Order: sequence, then C-alpha cells, then structure tokens
Amino acid sequence: MNRIYNYLIFIVAGAMLLTTSCSDELNTDPRGTVSQSQIADLAASDPEALALVIEPMIAGMYGHLVTYNSMALASVSHDDHGIKSILHIADMMGEDVVQTSSSYGWYYSDYLLELRDKDYRHPYFVWQYLYRNIKLANDILAQIPEDVEDSHLRAFRGQALVTRAYSYHYLVQIYQKTYVGHENDPGVPIVTEIASDEGYPRAPMSAVYELMVKDLTDAVGLLEGYNRPSKGFIDQSVAYGFLARVYLSMENWEGAASAASTARSGYTVMTGEQYLDGFKYISNPEWMFGSIVTADLDIVQSGIVNHNSFFSSFSYGYASITGMHKAIDRRLYDYMSETDIRKQAFQAPDGSTFPEGGYNGVNLPAYVNGKFGPSDDGADNTQDLVYMRASEMLLIEAEARAALNQTSQASSLLQELMANRDPNYTVPSSGLLEEIRKQRRIELWGELGIALFDIKRLKLGINRNYEGSNHPDDAKLVVPAEDWLFTYMLPTREIDNNPDISSGDNNP
Repeated sequence: MNRIYNYLIFIVAGAMLLTTSCSDELNTDPRGTVSQSQIADLAASDPEALALVIEPMIAGMYGHLVTYNSMALASVSHDDHGIKSILHIADMMGEDVVQTSSSYGWYYSDYLLELRDKDYRHPYFVWQYLYRNIKLANDILAQIPEDVEDSHLRAFRGQALVTRAYSYHYLVQIYQKTYVGHENDPGVPIVTEIASDEGYPRAPMSAVYELMVKDLTDAVGLLEGYNRPSKGFIDQSVAYGFLARVYLSMENWEGAASAASTARSGYTVMTGEQYLDGFKYISNPEWMFGSIVTADLDIVQSGIVNHNSFFSSFSYGYASITGMHKAIDRRLYDYMSETDIRKQAFQAPDGSTFPEGGYNGVNLPAYVNGKFGPSDDGADNTQDLVYMRASEMLLIEAEARAALNQTSQASSLLQELMANRDPNYTVPSSGLLEEIRKQRRIELWGELGIALFDIKRLKLGINRNYEGSNHPDDAKLVVPAEDWLFTYMLPTREIDNNPDISSGDNNP
C-alpha cells in the first residue's frame, strides 16, 4: 500500500481532486450506483481494488481542509480558505484575539459580532463548508461495509468517521448554544450515508452528540494498529483527541480525561524554544494533526488568501501589509509572568520584543503576535497548519481532573506543561480550575477557535471594555453569557431548500 499512500500524499498536498462546487441545499445522496451487496462482495474478494476506488475520495476529504473558494464564487472571498477560516471566525468572536484595524474589513465584522444573521454570507459559508465535509466523509462510508476486515479499508472508514464527527462538533458549537443545559434544544440536521425516512429536521443536541460519540468510538477501534504516513492523516490518537473534545463539551469529565490522556500518549510537550519557532512545522513533536502546506496549493498561489496572511506579522499578507494585525488581549498578556517564554511571542508595550518590526520592517504595535512566523522555503505562506496538539490534550485532562476534584493529578498535569513554559511557575494553591482554563487560553491562542468555543461551553460572556483595554473603540463590546450574538442563525438557503426546516425552526 506504500504506492497508494504516496499517491494520497501527493493529491492532498495539491488538493487536485477536490470538487469545490456546492449546492444551495444539503446533498444527502451518497456517491456511486453500486449496491451495498456488491460493495461487500468487492471488499471481501478484492479489498485492494476497492481501496483504489476510495483513494481519490480520501484525498478529496483531506484536501477540503485547505480548499480555496469553497463557495465557488466568481469573486473569491478572501475569508474562504479552508477549515482555518472557520476557526479564525470563532477566535474573532471572543475576547482573546484583538484585530488592530478594520482595514479591508476581513473578519472585522465577525469581531464586532455582526455576521450571525441568516441572510449574511458567513452563516452560509460555514454551513455549506462543514456539510460538504460531512458529504465527503459519507461518500467514503457508503463504499466501505461496517464489518470490513481489510486493515486499509478499516483505516479509511475510521478516518471518514472522525471527519464526520468533528464536522458535526463544529456545527453544533456554532449554530446552537452549549450542550449542557441545552441537550433537548434543536441542533443541526443529521445526515449520514444512510438516507433518513424522517427527513432532515434539526435533530436534538443529544442526538447529534450521540452520533459524534458513536462515530469516534467506532473510529478508535477501526484505527487500531494503523500507522499513518504523516500527521496530515487521522490516526487513532487523533480520534481519541476529537473524542476528548466532545466529552469536554458534554462535561463528561471521566471520558474527557481518559480520552485526552490516551490521545497524547507518545507525544511530548514542545519546549519553549519550539513554541517560539513560528508554529509552521508539522514535524513539531507535539503536533498531532495538521495540513502540510506546499507552494502548489491554491491558498498559497493566491498570495494572501490563507491563515498566515491574516495571522502572521512576519509574512506577506493582510496582517503585515494592511495593518490588520492580530494581537493578544492585554489582560492575557499581563497575566503571563516575565519568565513565561510565551510572552516573547507578543510585542511588548515598549516595542522591545520585536524592535526591528515585522515583514519588511513594518512597525508592530503593542501586543501584536509573533507566534506565527514566516515560511522558511522562500515561498510566501507555506507554513503548515495545526489542528490538534498534545498540550491541548494535557489541558483537557487537567481541566477534567480538576472538575472531578482530583486536585493532585490536575496540578501535576498543569506543572508538566508549565515546566516547558515558565521555569519559575508554581501551581496556585486555590482556583486551580480557573487557572487551567486561563492557561488553555494563553497556550492555544489563535489556533483552534477556543476564544468562542470556550465562552459558550463555560457559559461566559465577554468584556472588552475594561480599563486599559487594547481593543479598538468600536469593538469594546460587553455581551452577557449565552447571548444569541455568539450563535449563528441557520442560513436562509437551508430554510428555503430543506422542507423539514421552516423559518420558525431557526435561532432567534
């Protein structure tokens, strides 16, 4: 199978087989015309032949993570460049990431919490992108029997199940409030490879979470023994990682702690020096899952339609050229001690962290990040993209242990992380749970969208209007916990085209 995996790596790197066209409604029909019995016969008699059929579908699924212009618009939206676009939106809707300028506008309206309306572009973009991801996974699942025995086909099925599960997890976090306390509230339509006789209404949150847990639990078994060719592929550790995230949302503390601990087994926490190395290498010892970005990808060929264009102060792009810098909230910056190496990832108020400026010497204002560095291969914005890493898993386990009043274990876990961040750090004697959550915000700043996901999960509001705030005046919002401003409406196109959802079923 080495030839197959080499082929996959090539295709994923170039995203050459991904179809980016999209319809105005959920596409629920799995691809292919052969019967399930024929598929089962082929899986048993010639699994290598079936694998050849599925290879380009797997490539397309991974390629979608870095797809360019998923809405297939004639005029490309520069905030449509893959899964990082959605995580970027989520980070802007919290209080941890500051956008220093509204120049050119990209993501600034998200920052102002102004884009949740059903007729706006972002609710449709996120909806169609994630359901397209689910469609790609379902197409694969429809071709592989549940009881398949071939190890390669089992791995393909496992990766598709994980993809479907994490797509649903992002959907329910964006289009509904948190799970706890809203278990019976309407979530999102459940679309699997098996057509539903009952149509596709908004399923209760409990049903969506039940599907996610089942998919991820099944995937863990299917991925047993699978050795992936690179971290650009989902393996068992990644499946456990997504399961830990889902359990964390459910406040299933035992499940979250166990899954997170298993997920990070075999990974090491990066050193402080590695933390300051630019967040651009998938070879980083604690990166668990990401995309390998090469110069031939459309998001790189575009020059500026990619994550690092918007987040890196040292690369050619929107942040450095137009002044749309991404800075850390001043409170988080001040919370870090002077010996915390992560503080060196952000410009000091006196400009001493990056005295020579950013890209082409551009001045970097106070608190602007240097966390995401320039590419090293002579090409613009070919930095690899991270979607999961071991420190997140450590912090999930620590939070879960603290919530279970397993104080000693939680403290040891936090100390394990901070020993690589601040040599003078001491775990506080009180407020451990809050401390873990604060360190999570600092550690994962600008990576995974937790600025929004955590305030929803923890039922917190935001306050950007504090004394000394470094948020722009028009962004100094104060929004209470569980306000609908944090939750998108379902897009009008879905309401219009899905007979099982009416305007009365939408979010307020």
